Amino acid sequence: MTELQRKLFTRWCRQKLQRRPEIFSRLHDIVTDCSDGLVLAALLEELSEKKCPGKINWEKPETFRIKKVAVCNHALDWCYSFVTDVKLKTSPEDLQDAKEDQILGLVWSIMLRFIKIGDDDDEASSKLNAKDALLMWCQNKCTGYPSITSVDSFKKTSKSPFHNGLALCAIIHKHRPKLIPNMMELTAGDALKNIEIAQDAALKYFGLDKFITPTEVTKLDEASMVVYVAEFYMGISNQRKIDLGARRITKLIRYTKENDRLREEYNKTAKEYKERLVRVEEVLNDRTIDNTMAGAKAKLDGFYNYKEQDKNVLLGNQLDLEALYNNLAMRLSHHHRPEFVPPEGVTLKDVETALSHLEVVEQERSVALHAELNRQIQLAEMAVQHSSIHDSLKKWCLEKEDYLKQRPIIDNVSSAQLQLRLLEAYNKESDNQKATTLAFFTGLGAHLAKEKYEYISDVKAHEEDIQTHYKVLDDLSNKRMPVLKDDLDRETFKQQVLLQFSNLKRRFEILQNQWIAPKEKTLSTFVEVHSVEETNVQLSFLELHNTEKKIMGDSLVAEFKKLAKQILDAKYESQYSCFEFEHTSTKDPVNEYQNPADRQLILDNEKFVDEKWALLEKLALRQKEVLDDHLARETYAADSRIIEANYNNKFKQLQNWVTESKAYLNDREHVHSVHAANTEIFKLNVFKKDLAAALETQVGALFAIGKELLAREFSSEMSKYVYEHTTYQFPNYDVDEVEKRAQIAKNEELVNAEWEEMGKMVGRKMCILEDHLKRETFAVKVRQEGKQHQQMFDKQLKDWIADKEAYLTSRPGIDSIGDAQVQRTLFDQYTQEYTMMDKTSLASFYALCDSVLQAKYTSDLSEYVYEHMKYIEPGYDHHEPELRSALEVNLKFVQEKHEALKNMAANLSQELDDSLALEIRKEKLRLEYAHLSLEYTKWSKETCDSLAIERFGFVLEEVQAYQANITKSTEEIKAKAEAKITEVKGVDSEMQAIGVTKNVYSSISIPDLESANAAALTALQSRNERFNAELKRQIDNDNLCKEFAAVAEPFSKWITEVKNTITGSKDDLETQHSFVCKQIDSLTKDAERLEAIRGWANKIEAAKISHIRHTTLTMKDVDVQWTQFQKFLNAKRTMLDTEIQNAKLRGITEQQMKEIEANFKQFDKNNDNLLDRKEFTGCLYSLGEERTGREIAELMKQVGDAKGMVSDAAFKEFMVHVFGDADTADEIGNALMLINHGEKVAVHDRMEPVLPPEDVTYFEQTAPKSGDGWDYTAWIASMFAR
Repeated sequence: MTELQRKLFTRWCRQKLQRRPEIFSRLHDIVTDCSDGLVLAALLEELSEKKCPGKINWEKPETFRIKKVAVCNHALDWCYSFVTDVKLKTSPEDLQDAKEDQILGLVWSIMLRFIKIGDDDDEASSKLNAKDALLMWCQNKCTGYPSITSVDSFKKTSKSPFHNGLALCAIIHKHRPKLIPNMMELTAGDALKNIEIAQDAALKYFGLDKFITPTEVTKLDEASMVVYVAEFYMGISNQRKIDLGARRITKLIRYTKENDRLREEYNKTAKEYKERLVRVEEVLNDRTIDNTMAGAKAKLDGFYNYKEQDKNVLLGNQLDLEALYNNLAMRLSHHHRPEFVPPEGVTLKDVETALSHLEVVEQERSVALHAELNRQIQLAEMAVQHSSIHDSLKKWCLEKEDYLKQRPIIDNVSSAQLQLRLLEAYNKESDNQKATTLAFFTGLGAHLAKEKYEYISDVKAHEEDIQTHYKVLDDLSNKRMPVLKDDLDRETFKQQVLLQFSNLKRRFEILQNQWIAPKEKTLSTFVEVHSVEETNVQLSFLELHNTEKKIMGDSLVAEFKKLAKQILDAKYESQYSCFEFEHTSTKDPVNEYQNPADRQLILDNEKFVDEKWALLEKLALRQKEVLDDHLARETYAADSRIIEANYNNKFKQLQNWVTESKAYLNDREHVHSVHAANTEIFKLNVFKKDLAAALETQVGALFAIGKELLAREFSSEMSKYVYEHTTYQFPNYDVDEVEKRAQIAKNEELVNAEWEEMGKMVGRKMCILEDHLKRETFAVKVRQEGKQHQQMFDKQLKDWIADKEAYLTSRPGIDSIGDAQVQRTLFDQYTQEYTMMDKTSLASFYALCDSVLQAKYTSDLSEYVYEHMKYIEPGYDHHEPELRSALEVNLKFVQEKHEALKNMAANLSQELDDSLALEIRKEKLRLEYAHLSLEYTKWSKETCDSLAIERFGFVLEEVQAYQANITKSTEEIKAKAEAKITEVKGVDSEMQAIGVTKNVYSSISIPDLESANAAALTALQSRNERFNAELKRQIDNDNLCKEFAAVAEPFSKWITEVKNTITGSKDDLETQHSFVCKQIDSLTKDAERLEAIRGWANKIEAAKISHIRHTTLTMKDVDVQWTQFQKFLNAKRTMLDTEIQNAKLRGITEQQMKEIEANFKQFDKNNDNLLDRKEFTGCLYSLGEERTGREIAELMKQVGDAKGMVSDAAFKEFMVHVFGDADTADEIGNALMLINHGEKVAVHDRMEPVLPPEDVTYFEQTAPKSGDGWDYTAWIASMFAR
């Protein structure tokens, strides 16, 4: 038994010296190893936690006995200062000599002293038996095990739970259930097995070696069992420290992991919140629209779904983040850890700011979505207007297309002008249509396209349809315009040619009737001539004819032929039509007309003129031949007659030479012709000859003359002459004077003259006769011009003047521009003819008149002006004033008519210009009336249509602002209607005033216009009535919105203020909790305000108000806000409940709290909820908190009241501090050092038994490696840094 006791005591001492390795390593047997006194001194230091007084060399033990005894003595003296109740004290020599009983007794006394629970200074506690305290501890640990019926002693009995091992197993199972998993199956009858299980478990649990066998345990007496159980207590106590340290490490790990989890959860929630917020803001900031009514409504529904769903999630995230942050902040603050700083952008302030910004974005989104819905409504209405205009335009296009496809036959200028005017009127109408209705139509379409109207394809289809129709119309118009212009150009050209043809026919008639026929008749008639004078007259007439023919050929005939050629060569050709004289062909429409007879008539007339002109040339040549023969013959005959006269004169001279010669020479004959003058001159010449040869050849000459006269003979193809026997063929003529030839013989005998006297008289007489010849030759020429002048007047000018007077005084009816243009063309032709006549016939006439009237012969002997002749020898003055007067009358007549024709032509020209201007004005008025009336009826219809669909605005301000437009447009429309219809009526009045009776360009009457005007004014009144109704509706709706805002805004603001008050509260948790609960309790009453808001919302819904003015809130917003508010309050209450509970526990578990409460009740013997010092010390001991007397005293000062009592609350607070909040870095370091047996490095084998596997894994994963272990100092620093 002593050996077993020695072993137990050595074991106990070694345990106490584990922190003194220099002593621990030398202690193997408490009896033999205490000889130097160092073991005893070290054991006392560890047990008393005091330094041994005096100087002890711990590093170098004494070797000499005496010195050892001295050390032992010093140690024993210090020992007995603690152990005072020893009856037989051990001496230094007992230690030196290793006396077992004395040494074991000393150790037992020390054991009893230092396993006492009471305070050394407390007399009552000093009497406390350690055995009883140990027994109390064992009873506490064995409670709850059915197999252990009682734990009331350490004595060896048959039922002792210590000796059958059940109590030992229970004590270990209480702390380490896993070490003895079959605890409930153990029985008292299997003691050795039970003890072996307990020893194995103790070895694993707190490293208690099996220094005694199970059999030995069963043999232990009470004291040894106390020591052995004390090993369990001490092992568990030490292990409790290790467990406490392990628990603190576990708590630190779990605390850190929880903090990390909270951080991670905060960051995760923050990330999700941020991602959701970004996603939501992207959606809210997304101003893209799908441009559909359904899309606008869907997005608005989606917006409210967001507010009911995503917004709730975000608010939930906010609450979660707030709870996480507050929980984490509280945990970190309570444990004096660095403050948690959330990632940038997700602090609570950031979250609050973000949600505030989200509210702004929401508002902007709400405004944008309602604006988009209103925009879609407006677009839909514009689309209806666009469709209506499309139908109207299409109807107009189809009507105009039918018109443009018509192809009337155009065969005159008037019809061409009419069709061209109609097309121009259409083009003007079309341009006006494009500039107004079509421009508005395409403007609507462009606006719809710009606004991306959802059915823009229909809009574009309508526009493409109209554009297609307009393209067709433009193509038809563009194709028709050149065709009609070509028709007008062709018909104008054709009309010009036809007028030329009319002119040609008239010229032909003039040529044929007034010139060719008379000239042909004249030239075909051969007149009798009996003298040179008569022949010269006829030659003069022929020469005048030739001159006139040349003039006519160079002018009238040339112009006729030129005109004929122009007509025949005239050709109009284009890509649309072709015209040659009396042959017209068109391609659009296909038509052909020809009249070859007129073309042949021109050719026949031209041929006739050419043939007649050639005939006249031939006849003129024949006349010339005949007259030349007459002239030659008559000249020859005249010479013969002169010779005859000379002969007779000579004969007379011979008869009565002197008398007759003198008488002759003194005689002054009246000479009234060239022939007479020539005769007298010839006579005088003969006389001169006779005079010259009178004396010598008077008789011979007489005979010679007679002979010559009889011998003279003229012969040609056309005539023959011998003295006084003349014959010719043109005309047939044969006259023979035989007696004259007989007379010659008689006359030859009568020659006598007084030659000298007659020679003197010859000179004088010759001068007079030569003057007669000159004067009469001049007079013959003037008389011939006078006759020619009379013939021109009688046969040409008088009739031409009468014809032109008749033309210039006639006034054919003019009813169109074409008629006016035809008359103008005829007048231009007249002007051309007049100009030609002025340059030819009239010029010749005036020249002849001037020549005749200005003609004057003057000499010393005579003078002559037309038909007034005077000469001196003999005295003669013959005047025929009627001839000159007739010529002057003709001249004056022509001059007056010439001037009259000019004036009449000027008047007619002015009248034609006025007529053309009038017709142009009529045409312009017709077109203007057609345009204005059509424009007005169109304006009236468009105004009616526009007024019928006019929008006044979507909100009250817009409608109120539109009032000015209503007033202005009303005045403008009325003024415009009045101005337009007045303008049309003014044009109609002017048309009536200038005689327009028909307007082919318009079928719209003044009554039609008045009906259209009435329709426009009716539509205007209807529009104004609709506006007034809409204004009233907007005012009523606005009042509803105001009423709704008046109740919704304060309610929403109240919710926001309450939330802000709760969220921003700095009060303690209980105060916050009380406020939140108060708000939750009043929710039912607060909901009554919600129903009042809903009442106004129902009225707004009934009024079909899509956007509530005066507030950004809708009923959905209020409902969502209310729902979110309720969720917020409940979530906040739950969060505060959790935080309050966490604050109370401050890191310990509920099971630990229950153990604390149970131990307090167990030691509170009188149930007054108070513990005295002894009870407090025992309770701490039972909870594994073994404290020294000094520590107990200090704790009583801290947690006890003035009476030295510890209350239930104070005890709990202290134990929460001990178990929960007292984990400093040093304590964690001490725990790790304790677990790792003082090493600076943690190793797996030492950590694994005391820490949960997951904590070991976490430690090894997070602590930096150091050799074969882990640097726990660095690990602790990293843990406390977060």
